[in-house]
Amino acid sequence: MDPFEHPSPPPKVSHALRGRLGAHVAHSRNDPQDMTKAARQAFMSTFERQADPDCTLTEDERVRRAMHLRKAHFTRMAIRSAETRATWANRRRSTSEVIVPDPLQPTEPGTLRVSGLTGDETRGSFPGPLSHVSGS
Repeated sequence: MDPFEHPSPPPKVSHALRGRLGAHVAHSRNDPQDMTKAARQAFMSTFERQADPDCTLTEDERVRRAMHLRKAHFTRMAIRSAETRATWANRRRSTSEVIVPDPLQPTEPGTLRVSGLTGDETRGSFPGPLSHVSGS
C-alpha cells in the first residue's frame, strides 16, 4: 500500500454500537466504581449544597439531610413515572378499537374502512402492499 494513499473509510456503524463496545472494554480494564466515583460525588454534592447552603451544619447532619433530599428526588421521579405510565395506559384503553375491514364497502387504495364508522369516514392510511415497487 502506498504510504500516501488514504485508507478506505470504515463502514458506517452506529454510535450506540461503538459506545457499547467502548464501555465493555473500559469496564474490563477498570473498576466501574472508580470510573463513576467523580460523577456520584458531584451528584451527591448538589444535595449537600441544597441541604446546607450556608455551610453551618456538621458534616454528619449535612450528609443525613442530603440523603433525604436524594431520596425525595428519586421518589418524585417515581411518582412522575407512575403518572406517565398510567396516562399512557388510559390512552391505550380508551383508543383501543379493533380495526376490521368492512367487506361490504369498497375502499380507496391506501385507506382502510372500519366497521361501525358512519358515512365516508376512514381510519388512517397505509402504504399498499406493493407501494415500494416502482411502476405498480
